[in-house]
Amino acid sequence: MSNEQELLTENIDGIFTITMNRPETMNSITAQQGRVMGQAIAHAAEDPTVRVVVITGAGRGFCSGGNFKGFGAPDPDDPMAVKHHQHPLWNEIEMKTHRFRRDFRGPYLLHTMGKPTIAMVNGAAVGAGVGLAASCDFVVASEAASFTPGYMRVGISPDFGSSYYVTTRIGPVKAREFYLIGDKMEAREAERIGLVNRVVPHERLLEETTALARKLAGGPPVAMHYTKECINAAESEHIDRVLDLEARNFSRCFQTADSQEAVKAFIEKRAPKFQGR
Repeated sequence: MSNEQELLTENIDGIFTITMNRPETMNSITAQQGRVMGQAIAHAAEDPTVRVVVITGAGRGFCSGGNFKGFGAPDPDDPMAVKHHQHPLWNEIEMKTHRFRRDFRGPYLLHTMGKPTIAMVNGAAVGAGVGLAASCDFVVASEAASFTPGYMRVGISPDFGSSYYVTTRIGPVKAREFYLIGDKMEAREAERIGLVNRVVPHERLLEETTALARKLAGGPPVAMHYTKECINAAESEHIDRVLDLEARNFSRCFQTADSQEAVKAFIEKRAPKFQGR
């Protein structure tokens, strides 16, 4: 990894860690970083050596949301943006909507990919940072962490999929309170209402997150893939659709070598070794 990069990645024993590396801005997200982050997450989703994805921030904050100082500036590495950012149609609502939707790809993949994902929240999560954390399967937060929607302060509505990921975690009643009032929420309260899975002492955040990641990395990848698919479907699909999907996925998993290995390991009274097939 290079400290000069704004987004750092590493894959150690199947645990793919993505670190937002703009500590001087509390890891605010620029258009460029949003694009690069989406690419990194897409890579992790497709890489067969990756078992678990962890996302975190460098320095004292997790993510302070969108970078408003550079808001609207074209991504210098996007030739289309550089060429057309002053064209009238480029700034029409239809084109902007398309680009915003495209830039939400990172959290969407964290939520939907067939691998466990973990947000390691080391400090403040604001605006899009809250949505980014909530899009993960697990949110492990330091006692020093906090969650602030931030949108009402600047007169805008949520982005980065935040309204979906947060609402599915805490329900519409609490989501309305969280977003419309806009107050900062401390880590323990976030844990109480379900926005956070667990809160740990700040000095043990990396240790506790790594332990969880290793436990998940040792699980059966095929079964985890189909389990996430069923849970995601249950968020919006009719019960008949979910039950059909569950039955199909169960049948598929039952035929895997990993399932056979788990049965054999149970009989032999040892820990199973899953290969992802």
